[in-house]
Amino acid sequence: MAIPDPTPPPRGRLVLAFAIVYIIWGTTYAAIRVGVLDWPPFLFVGLRFSLAGIVLLTLARLRGEKLFLPRAAWIPVLVLAVLLIAVSNGLATWSEVSVPSDETALLGATTALWITGLGTLGAQGSRLDRRGLTALLLGFAGAILLLYPQGGWHAAPLAGYLAIMLSNFTWAVGVLYGRRPRATPPPLLTGAGWQMLVGGALLLVLGFALGEGRGWAWSLPGFLTMLYLALAASTLTYTVYLWLVPRVSPLALGSVNYINPLVAVVCGWGLLGERLDALQVGGGAVVLLSVLLTLWPTPRRPSGGEPPAPAPLTGEPVLRPPVTGEAPS
Repeated sequence: MAIPDPTPPPRGRLVLAFAIVYIIWGTTYAAIRVGVLDWPPFLFVGLRFSLAGIVLLTLARLRGEKLFLPRAAWIPVLVLAVLLIAVSNGLATWSEVSVPSDETALLGATTALWITGLGTLGAQGSRLDRRGLTALLLGFAGAILLLYPQGGWHAAPLAGYLAIMLSNFTWAVGVLYGRRPRATPPPLLTGAGWQMLVGGALLLVLGFALGEGRGWAWSLPGFLTMLYLALAASTLTYTVYLWLVPRVSPLALGSVNYINPLVAVVCGWGLLGERLDALQVGGGAVVLLSVLLTLWPTPRRPSGGEPPAPAPLTGEPVLRPPVTGEAPS
């Protein structure tokens, strides 16, 4: 079990690490939009995570981790493979066939609010204070503004929006499940690799079952974006994020939840020609404000709290809960 690193790394290395996380995970949404317009969505995302899983398992073996998990460790890995990879990332990727990448990213920021709200349920739930309730209400009000289409509700890709919200909800459920204490947690890279590989395989099966293979033609943009997402977003950036976890504060890690959507909006505007109307800009600003309000620490909370889990599409799996003041091993 890792503990926070008492020796601060060089500032330049930290800046580079955060730049990688912000830029690569922020461009993920635009890359997916390009990919699914050329390749069938479930086969596209299935290939992405299958390849990423193989790479992570290879890295884990090179680090000396055992690839075969004990029986008790397989259950959470398989559950999270279904929730986080197959369902959450599968739905979010499918939604970008009809929903622009900038709207997907801004709606994805509401995942932090789902985690906060669902985290209050159950015997072990944390009580929601006034600020947390305000953040939830603000966030979902902002989401309504984002969802409201300029041409009326009949013009909106309603199925795509519903898929995004279900994706966010499923990711939050997976995060909370993944934070339960485990008697035999899997090694970090091995657990992540199996999550991605199993989830990717399930998505490939779904894609072929839906007949996506019949309409699948070779496309260089589809291949290059799939490769970028697998190697850069799901492998490199995830590893960099794990390096940051024990070295920076949870608030600094939480900045991923509101800077990535901003990067995504800029990419959608500059690379894909996407535009947000005034109502959507206002809704996006309200969502990001609510996320910042949720993540900002209160004086009563210990300074070494849990780092928030990034939103869907980044490919960052949840393996087990960091205990307060500790980071994943």
